[in-house]
Amino acid sequence: MQEFSIFIAPLLFMFFGLVTYLESDLPHRRLGYRVLSVKQTVETWRVSNKFAAKLLLIVGGILLVIGVFLNSYFRTLAIWELIIINLVEIIVMALLVVGLTEWRVHMSFDKEGNRK
Repeated sequence: MQEFSIFIAPLLFMFFGLVTYLESDLPHRRLGYRVLSVKQTVETWRVSNKFAAKLLLIVGGILLVIGVFLNSYFRTLAIWELIIINLVEIIVMALLVVGLTEWRVHMSFDKEGNRK
């Protein structure tokens, strides 16, 4: 059972990406990519959340494939190794999603939330 714990983080990322993509048309209080720079207008909210959701789906899928590779070739991973792999996946995902989404918002909108 512990060898399948390597799939927890990628599957959660993909689930949250799908939910965020489907529900990202209007700003929510609890759901989505919520940073001050994207809360200015509904358009910045929509664009940033669609982009972040796509990133979650894509990178979650890539991490899932990497997890399949690791699970098939390294069946004897210890619990601490699985925890480290999941933590690295979470950190990589957070840095990618936040960094790339902020870059996208910065390239698409000015400081007031108007399209460039």
